[in-house]
Amino acid sequence: MVRRRGWIVGCIILGAVSLPLALPAHLALTDIRRGEDNLGAEWRMLQVAAAAIAVFHVAALLTFTRLLRALRRG
Repeated sequence: MVRRRGWIVGCIILGAVSLPLALPAHLALTDIRRGEDNLGAEWRMLQVAAAAIAVFHVAALLTFTRLLRALRRG
């Protein structure tokens, strides 16, 4: 039970970290769309946001799979 709780808390933390990254990622995409000069920081922001969101999705899928298996076993 402790391991499952750790996975759940980890997913909550990853979600809390990745969700606020959506606004800066949107602003970076807006700057890229407008064709502003020196877009290195914007592309880096998109890379960071995409990586955080991808890690969250993988962790959430693994956690839900483990929880479903545990519920089936009883």
